[in-house]
Formats: sequence, C-alpha cells, structure tokens
Amino acid sequence: MLLLPAAHPLARRRIVDLEEVAGDRWITRSSHPVASVLERICREAGFDPHVVFEANDYQELLGMVSAGLGVAIAPRLAVRSHGPEVKVVAIRGNPAPRRILLAKLAERVQSPATLALVRSFRTVSGSKEWSR
Repeated sequence: MLLLPAAHPLARRRIVDLEEVAGDRWITRSSHPVASVLERICREAGFDPHVVFEANDYQELLGMVSAGLGVAIAPRLAVRSHGPEVKVVAIRGNPAPRRILLAKLAERVQSPATLALVRSFRTVSGSKEWSR
C-alpha cells in the first residue's frame, strides 16, 4: 500500500499509479525487506526513489508520513491502525504482491485445525490452489 500524508494532492484517491509519486520524498524501513521492495518497484516504474528518512518500525514510519516528511509503502497488515493524518492508497497493479506458502508432511493426517487454517487462507487470498 502507498502511505500519503493527508494533505498530499493524491490523498483522496483510492488507487494511484506509482509513477505519480516519482518526484516525492520517500520514507522507508531501515535494514528491512520493504526497502528492497521499494527500490525494485520504483525502478520497474522507471524511477529511483529519493529516500530522505529511514524508520525503525512501521509506527515510526506512520508518524513520519503523518508529519508530512514524505510518502512510503507498507504491507496492508502493517497499517491497519493509522490516524487521520495518513491516507492508505492502493498502488495500481499491485507491484509487490505477497506470496504465502503452506507446507505439510506427506505422511501426516491433516488435523481439523490445519484444514480450518487452509480454508481461511483460501478465503482471504481468493485462491483455489492447494497442491497435495
């Protein structure tokens, strides 16, 4: 997800092309996989992000965005709780989808809890895939 200060010109939009924020200042997580994701998706969109701050955690990142210090990206689950000063906007094409894999031992019988977990993952992801 793209995180924008509430006063940002694109903050009222539901979906944004990444190229539209190419000239913005960026905030990212220090020593965190999201930093490499940011670099990759921005390069794929044709620009290098101008990173001006690095946050230690998502709460700090949200604080910096809410103060208007820049824009950022974060997984949807990391920004479930945010104040009105931060707008969470989808990036067109979802350039960094999350892939979750489940594995099981072939010789084990699946417990009811395991089957419920698999059903939950299928429901959330919309996926019908499940290899045996």
